[in-house]
Amino acid sequence: KNLEAIAREAEKARTIAGSRGLLGLNIMHAGTHYAQYCRQAEASGYDAILSGAGLALELPAYVSDDILLAPIVSSLRALQLIVKTWNRRYSRMPDFVVVEGSEAGGHLGFSREMLDQGSCPDLSGIVQEIKDQFPEIPLFAAGGIFDGADVRRIMAAGADGVQVATRLIATWECDAPQVFKDLLIRAGKEDIMLLDSPAGFPARALKTPFSLQLDDSLERNKAEMVCTNCLKTCSHQAAPYCLSHALMKAAEGDEAQGLFFTGSSAWKICGMQSVKEVVRDLMNE
Repeated sequence: KNLEAIAREAEKARTIAGSRGLLGLNIMHAGTHYAQYCRQAEASGYDAILSGAGLALELPAYVSDDILLAPIVSSLRALQLIVKTWNRRYSRMPDFVVVEGSEAGGHLGFSREMLDQGSCPDLSGIVQEIKDQFPEIPLFAAGGIFDGADVRRIMAAGADGVQVATRLIATWECDAPQVFKDLLIRAGKEDIMLLDSPAGFPARALKTPFSLQLDDSLERNKAEMVCTNCLKTCSHQAAPYCLSHALMKAAEGDEAQGLFFTGSSAWKICGMQSVKEVVRDLMNE
């Protein structure tokens, strides 16, 4: 079903955009069927694969040189390892890189201790460090980028572009359920939390009845679903909750049982906009 969805989403996006722009797919390296998903992405006509939630050291082995490859990293050290490995094994360099800071939503490339203590390095500093070492690799910065001032600041640090996610959820075009969008619009700073994911990484999400009661969610989830072995890093018996189950509930708009990933800037969202309006605001700001 996931392979079918990869192909279906590509077709939907091409129908909307035609031949304009690049079509990319973000594939979690922690996924059990990672290689199959990468091959399907190329077969379905995606122009690029972006890959985080782990170091995608073997990614070039699964696809041809015709598809762009972009690791998602949170440090210079991680990118150095990827570049060294890809160059030695596959004679290939990343076509671009996404540098994700500690203010991003979903899975984060920093320890829970660093996140709790607020000791993570600033995104601008990470961008500068990586750009100094690899000036030839196009770099897109991500994590907490919400308005035009953020864009100007991070591009002044050396980024070639930005990845904006959280602000685009509360748009009419986004296919997330309206429940998710309404949660973002209502959220204050106090409604955003850190939690631990079965994927093996800390994550940032909205506070909901589910995320606030993770201690007792294991038995509830086990009673409702069968493990599909979706994550290489997850032990079904020891996991505090099922990530796939919680994300599917969110996609269904189930506020009580869903896990709603979001970036740290969610509290700044005041209402619904169109994508065109968001881009216009970013440029004007």
